[in-house]
Amino acid sequence: MSEWTSETFSVNIAPPATAFYPLEGRKYTFSQSEYTGNLFLSISNQFSNLTVDSNLTEILQAEWVTFMGEYALKGKISIKGSDNDRRLTQVRCMIFQKDLPKLIRALVTADQQFLKNYPLLLDAPIMIHFDTIFPEYNGSIQLGSPRQYLMNPIVT
Repeated sequence: MSEWTSETFSVNIAPPATAFYPLEGRKYTFSQSEYTGNLFLSISNQFSNLTVDSNLTEILQAEWVTFMGEYALKGKISIKGSDNDRRLTQVRCMIFQKDLPKLIRALVTADQQFLKNYPLLLDAPIMIHFDTIFPEYNGSIQLGSPRQYLMNPIVT
């Protein structure tokens, strides 16, 4: 995944979502065009419905939730299209693990104003779950906090 520009990455904050609302249940949907590779981030109170554009593939869904009395950004990556191929699933998981920090940085950067309005979220944990049909590739990883992605550049 290369670095994005305004031509290759777009953000849509869908009403009723704003820079102030909603906090709990704020949902993010990352999708990518199968033809151009362009990335799209939808921010809303519900996950984006990709049936509108069949050329888009969902990459990541994440949302702000309360976890053990604290806020957390929890997400899920569904590895699809490799139902009978363990090796392909393994490769896709490795690619996502490598590129996930870039996706999280793009998400955090795109929603900076929201994070300024809720500074308590800057130190909230980010947890992403991988979902495949192969149990050995399912699992969750912790990716730090939004503050890290705003302060430290991602090295490629």
